[in-house]
Amino acid sequence: MDEETKKFLVSSKNVEIFASKNLIKEFDYSLPGSGVWKAIERELNASIICHLRRSRNIVNDDPWVTLRHHSEEVNIFTNAKGRKVNLNRREKSGSPQLGGVMLGEIAHILLFGDHNGVNDDFDAVGLTPEMVEFLMCELPKNIIKVSSFRNKNAHISAMSKKDYFHLSKLVLGDEDEPKKSLLGRILSLKQELSSIR
Repeated sequence: MDEETKKFLVSSKNVEIFASKNLIKEFDYSLPGSGVWKAIERELNASIICHLRRSRNIVNDDPWVTLRHHSEEVNIFTNAKGRKVNLNRREKSGSPQLGGVMLGEIAHILLFGDHNGVNDDFDAVGLTPEMVEFLMCELPKNIIKVSSFRNKNAHISAMSKKDYFHLSKLVLGDEDEPKKSLLGRILSLKQELSSIR
């Protein structure tokens, strides 16, 4: 887990603890919730999107800095209607810093994997069968669940304590088995992809 992800989770937990002890029942739990969904989004970018960028010669060792001097688009399709995501999208114009890909876009990249070549990308690297099953079947569904919490609560709706704990349970799982959580499995995928390259 990278340092930025740790910051998101520590901040989230600290706000959750403070709110539970000191604030009113109607507190908006999207504040700690944002740390949870940002952690997932960051680790998906550092694993799946990084792998796709490496396989297309966009990045090398640093998954957030492009090797390309020009900002030409390197697109990957996310549906049959021609919707696509630019893997070479910059954080700012003229900057070598790459922007992250959003949760929904990552889910659609994976769901459309049979048609956009992503399944072939991951088949070629020799992931374990369990990891392939997770990556192609379970993960997109879980990303959509996290994304639905985010979309519902990031802008105009307050997040209830109950929804926050559902999100937290989905992402972080049980404290005694962190490797079985969604985040734990994404970190295992990241480790497997790192060891293969």
